[in-house]
Formats: sequence, C-alpha cells, structure tokens
Amino acid sequence: MRNSLSCLAIHNILNFSAEAQNQLATATEKERIASENAMESSSRINILDTQLSSLKQEKSKLTAELEMCKIKLSTLQDERNR
Repeated sequence: MRNSLSCLAIHNILNFSAEAQNQLATATEKERIASENAMESSSRINILDTQLSSLKQEKSKLTAELEMCKIKLSTLQDERNR
C-alpha cells in the first residue's frame, strides 16, 4: 500500500513537472515571438521617423518656394498694373 502511494506520488510529481516544462517552453516561445515583433516594430518606427523627417524637410522647402513664387507673382502683377 505504501509503495503504491509512493509510486502514485512520484507519478503525480512527474506529471506536474512535465506540465510545468511544457508551460515554460510555451511561455519561452511566446516571449521570443513577442521580442522579435518588438524589434521589428522598433525598426519600422525608426524607418517611419526617418521618412517623416524627410517629408517635413521637403514640406518646409516647398513652402518656402511657394512663398517666393507668391512674392514674384505679386511683384509681376504690381509692375503690370503700373
């Protein structure tokens, strides 16, 4: 009787250990995937930040060009109306 209880206890411990190992493996894999996704997202954010910076510079340049064109147009219109 005592021997069968010991075997049952060992069996239960082994089952618990195997389940814990499976849960650990699953959690480790999920953490690896999440880490990869975070790195990919971070890389994508850096790329988008660079693109945004370039677009802001281009907008600034185009805005300045537009203002110069408006000034030229206004000057030409003033000269024509004289």
